[in-house]
Amino acid sequence: MATTVNKQKILDHVTAALKKRYDVPEPTQRSVIEHLLYAVIREGTTHEKAERAFQSIKEKFVDWNEVRVSTVQELCDAMGALPDTATRAQRLIGILQEWFELTYTFDMEEVAKKGLKEGAKKISRLNHSNDFAVAWVMQHGLSGHAIPLDEPSLRVLRRLGILDGESESLESLRGTIEHFVPKSKGSAFVELLTRHADESCVESHPKCSKCPLLNDCPAGQEPATKPRKSR
Repeated sequence: MATTVNKQKILDHVTAALKKRYDVPEPTQRSVIEHLLYAVIREGTTHEKAERAFQSIKEKFVDWNEVRVSTVQELCDAMGALPDTATRAQRLIGILQEWFELTYTFDMEEVAKKGLKEGAKKISRLNHSNDFAVAWVMQHGLSGHAIPLDEPSLRVLRRLGILDGESESLESLRGTIEHFVPKSKGSAFVELLTRHADESCVESHPKCSKCPLLNDCPAGQEPATKPRKSR
């Protein structure tokens, strides 16, 4: 496992190397509730795929109330080829329903007014929220320092030796990365990591020989005869 100093150097190099390979999209301005709903769609996939699915939903439904009263299948059809659309659809409906029952609106701007800590707490109390969604809203909707991590991101970071501890909570793992990645670089870091996970550092048969991070990656340097763990 890399030392603290080495982890910082590795992450700095990772960011620089991935910036040369991938474009970083500009953050999109959205309301707080839109950031939360988008996070449900964004988790486990890339910016481009999530944007298509989110825009499709906004185009096919009149407003968030129509989404709330729609069926899971209708939302799955709107999201298209994303993985596990049924679970995403259930969570979207669940968040909208729960917030509507609490406030009779689909306005979450009051969350931003409560401050970062209290706002994050309120979002985390929603049954269909999770750590990724809370961190995403903190980063994009509340202007806080948070690094939303999903399974593809964790896979890359574990293969690089930056993270270990399968039993650690996601919040704890996220705190580790937030220590190394400054707020100003947080959004770009997430985009680069998920893009790399989608195109090169895939779960099965990662493209290690062509990976720009190979020199920093213990998993990629394992002997070819030794089965590579997905970590």
